[in-house]
Amino acid sequence: MAEISRNGELESVQMIIRAEGTPDARRYNRPTESEIGVLIVENNGESVSNRDIVVRTRSDSLQHINEAHRHYDALHYVLMFPKGDEGWTITSRSNNETITVMQWYKYCFMFRGNNDENELHYFGKLFQQYIVDMYAKMESNRLLYIRLNQSRLRSDLYSNVADAVLLGDNDMGNVGR
Repeated sequence: MAEISRNGELESVQMIIRAEGTPDARRYNRPTESEIGVLIVENNGESVSNRDIVVRTRSDSLQHINEAHRHYDALHYVLMFPKGDEGWTITSRSNNETITVMQWYKYCFMFRGNNDENELHYFGKLFQQYIVDMYAKMESNRLLYIRLNQSRLRSDLYSNVADAVLLGDNDMGNVGR
């Protein structure tokens, strides 16, 4: 936006927040709890994982990005990442090994010693919201993997059953309770 205003393309900006009808008092009220939670919505059994994040590119077009984009964290949590730090992406690697989203955020959240303080921990409730949001990202990533790899996951299950039958280990008396 600063670049657009420097080029003189922007004369005035307005932000209009319009409430349609009377807000529901049960939903739009002041929080009474100090806890932060997440609600993952499904639509007819399909997870709604794509968040509506739209970015204006330098070529003056609009582009949708999803939560696995490497700049999602910096765009959503501007106060926490003022330099636009890159976050986790599906192609994140270290020493030629793929880094999972869980490994990435474990590394980001931990303290590494007395001299190296993690500034993220100073953001209070915003940091808590960030943790919950990233947990939702991890869970949606895990559920997407399970949904897209059903045939492979089920074949692994059946191969173990087939191995047991081939070995003659089909006496159910040996199965624990």
